[in-house]
Amino acid sequence: MLLILVTVYLLQRLARSGFVSHRVRRQWRVAWAHVRRAPRWALGAGALLTVVSLAARALILPALAWGLPDVRRSRRCSSARSRCSMRP
Repeated sequence: MLLILVTVYLLQRLARSGFVSHRVRRQWRVAWAHVRRAPRWALGAGALLTVVSLAARALILPALAWGLPDVRRSRRCSSARSRCSMRP
């Protein structure tokens, strides 16, 4: 969350002044106020849980792919009119 806020803040600073509407700037100011008021341990715990979640997602993909059957050996015809050219 904090990384997203920093990214959007920098993009707003790099954009020309009339590019971002006042309403959007106000919403981001309010979001930054909430981040400033939050306890540091809560921000740190959120960041740590985000990293753990992303790592778990990245590590589960090879495990899921490892459990899939080999596509070349188990391919079947999708329709009755098509001819399968599978050779053992």
